[in-house]
Amino acid sequence: MYGNPNSKLALILSTTILSAFFSLFPTSVRAIALNRVSGIWSNVIGDENTIELQTVGDESQVRWGIPLGNGKSGLGFTGIGATELNIGDPFIIGTLRHFNNPITLPATSADLTLELEFSDPLLTQFFTFSLDIDETPNVEPCQYFGTSTCPDLIQFSPASMLTSLQLERTNYTLNFLGFWTSFEESPIVQIISEELSSSPTQAYLIGKIKPNSPSVGVPEPKTLFGFFFVGFYFLRSRDRFGRK
Repeated sequence: MYGNPNSKLALILSTTILSAFFSLFPTSVRAIALNRVSGIWSNVIGDENTIELQTVGDESQVRWGIPLGNGKSGLGFTGIGATELNIGDPFIIGTLRHFNNPITLPATSADLTLELEFSDPLLTQFFTFSLDIDETPNVEPCQYFGTSTCPDLIQFSPASMLTSLQLERTNYTLNFLGFWTSFEESPIVQIISEELSSSPTQAYLIGKIKPNSPSVGVPEPKTLFGFFFVGFYFLRSRDRFGRK
């Protein structure tokens, strides 16, 4: 009336091994839930006696220089809130602002460390990239042209455009595409910042997550299948001999 315990053990073992086998294969994530993004400024290249880090509302700011009547220049970053991202599609990471005022002792670059907090899958990732800052002297001839006299330039450092992350055992690349100043345009890697503008120059920071190929760290299928069949054959043999 009662089943042979060896048969039950064989079934349990085979089911466990197969479950482990399929769970070890990475699955491609099609959509992920991003809970929030925050940023911290660091490694500002400039006169350290003039550099100030501050938070204004939700915006993380770095300011630099000696003002010539209108406050310091600087950069501000505000991360995006909760949103769902599709793998392979561009998305807004946050908003970047440049405060462009006449100063002396300008900064030439700054690092922004982003904290991306995902809720599905649950993990937190940190990424650091660099922005190059060209604070031009406000005298002609101008290096860049705009509506004001001698605007400045903010651009991505090319070496910081790519970084990696792992979601559910699959390796991905977070590609910083650049800035969006208008949703009708493609992302750009540099923005012109007008001098003494009535409001800071603003642009969206754009990224894209895409899977790497091939994935790493996956065991050979023949190894696990071999383990499964050897274990199953051994227990079935014990069951057969036990009935004699």
